[in-house]
Amino acid sequence: MNSLMNGLKVTNGLYINPGSGPENKSSGVVDCKSNNITDSKTDKTTFPETPITQRSATTTVNFSSLPANLCQNDINTDGKNFHFNHICGPAAVANTLVPLLGIIKPEDQHALVISLAEAFGMNDKIEYGTGAIELMAGVRAFMEKHHQQTPVIRYYGWRAEYASDKSSFDHIQSRQPPNQQQIIDNIRISDGAWLNIGFYVYDESTGEYTRISGHWVTLAGCNGNGEMAIHDPAGRAHTAACQEKNHSVVSLDEGLLIDRSRRRSTKNVLCLDRSFKLPIDQRGINTAIIDGAIFFRSKDNPTGNDFPSLPPS
Repeated sequence: MNSLMNGLKVTNGLYINPGSGPENKSSGVVDCKSNNITDSKTDKTTFPETPITQRSATTTVNFSSLPANLCQNDINTDGKNFHFNHICGPAAVANTLVPLLGIIKPEDQHALVISLAEAFGMNDKIEYGTGAIELMAGVRAFMEKHHQQTPVIRYYGWRAEYASDKSSFDHIQSRQPPNQQQIIDNIRISDGAWLNIGFYVYDESTGEYTRISGHWVTLAGCNGNGEMAIHDPAGRAHTAACQEKNHSVVSLDEGLLIDRSRRRSTKNVLCLDRSFKLPIDQRGINTAIIDGAIFFRSKDNPTGNDFPSLPPS
């Protein structure tokens, strides 16, 4: 496959192939900490139109290709039934596919985002973005139609069952949020990964996290120090300060996640630290939780280097 390593700018990048460094022997990416996160705040930030560049990666990157770093606000959606505010999912997926497919020209990268949005059904079903089921089905359909490849896709997450008509979708491997070992095991043998981030309001008095909205980002890598490199397509994250950050991840130890009628314990659920840019929302969003993770490989590996064996759901 072609790579964009020569076509896009990489600043201060550290790129290490899978298995080439001692960092890859780490057995964990998070520490367990208490839920003292109520003072997380956001501030209004202005940002210029972002060029199509790759984000600095100061953590070990275990994917075969360093993802691009598209900004969804830059995508022209004129004439489409969806707005750029809704296309974080297609933009996050495009970040992974751009280097894998060798798409160098910015206009072609933008066209890829639009094509993915259409493959996800966003022209027909305008709501608030893309769910996990729609994203996985759309990626598979896009790759089969345009590149004659049936990708290998694996999902860990607690919200996929809302799509009851597709509850037996064979990409769902676990109905629990991903843990640190699953992320490490899968990232090493995948071409890319996308995180479904839930934006929650945490009430310290009750210990409850109420889900307000969600967002898709591209996972660019992780290390053994509790850090993840994330390429966030949101405009609010495309500032110099945001793009130079790697985000620490903590494992929650107590509390309750609430999403409509759905409830589950927050025990061992992964939460991003305050450096992750939250949306400005009058409802008081103060917490970013990893609700799910999708791991992607462009096609089945004939050498037999398959995804690791599955733990019980």
